[in-house]
Amino acid sequence: MPSATAILSWAFTLLSFTSRAFAEVCDLCPTPDHFPGDESAKFKYTKGDQLQIVNCSHAFDLAKEGEFASCNELHNNTVICQCGPLEQEPFSCNLCGGDQLLPLPDRIVAQKTCSEWQDIATKDFEMDCS
Repeated sequence: MPSATAILSWAFTLLSFTSRAFAEVCDLCPTPDHFPGDESAKFKYTKGDQLQIVNCSHAFDLAKEGEFASCNELHNNTVICQCGPLEQEPFSCNLCGGDQLLPLPDRIVAQKTCSEWQDIATKDFEMDCS
C-alpha cells in the first residue's frame, strides 16, 4: 500500500498537470517576432488564488509553457514589457575594416574615388562584407 506522502505527491502532480492542460500556451508578446524590450520590468498576474509577480524575461519563457490562464490577460502586459521587434544594428561595410578611415579618399580606382566606393559598399555590399 502506498504511503500518504506518495499519494499526496501523485495527487499534486496530477493537479499540476491538469491545471496546465487548461492553460493557454501563447507568446508574451502578441506578435510572434516581437520580444520584451524591458526584460527586467515586472507585472502581476493571478495563478489560481495566488497573486504572482514576474519579470518580463521570465514571463517570456513561462508563456510558452502554458503558465498563464489567458493569453489576452497576458498580452495586456506588453505595454509594461515594451514588446517590439529586435533592434538590429544598421548595416555598414567599411572597406578598410573596423572603424578605420579611408587613407586616400580622393584616390581614383576604376573610375570612382575611394569615397564613392565606400558609399557603394555601405549601401550594397552586405553579403560580401566581413
